[in-house]
Amino acid sequence: MTVDDAVAVVLLALDRMQGGEIFVHWLPAMRVTDLAEAVAPGYPIRVVGLRPGGEKLHETLLSPDEVRHTRQHLSGDVPLNQLFWVTPSYHPWREEPYDGESGPSDFVYRSDVVPNRLSVSDMRALVAEVP
Repeated sequence: MTVDDAVAVVLLALDRMQGGEIFVHWLPAMRVTDLAEAVAPGYPIRVVGLRPGGEKLHETLLSPDEVRHTRQHLSGDVPLNQLFWVTPSYHPWREEPYDGESGPSDFVYRSDVVPNRLSVSDMRALVAEVP
């Protein structure tokens, strides 16, 4: 995410917030091994396995339970055109319902099921743009 992208997301969140929301920006995912190859080409990678006691294999940003309270903003003023916000389940300060489209009921936002995934060349192109 570039600085300009982050500013656009923050400005939209400031415009939409009523109190208690959680804003989640839709971003592409990338495998850690691909990230390592993008920033350190040819450097040997040693796979050590999962840590004892358990470890998350995928990041969940919107669970099925949260999707029930999720709205989405679809427009050209946010990078990748999608920003989700999870509305609070209890919001006595609001007299009107939240605007925006409801998230699809079968939706989940998890790193292993995102439709857009960065490749090594995509990440190298993004890093090359950093001043």
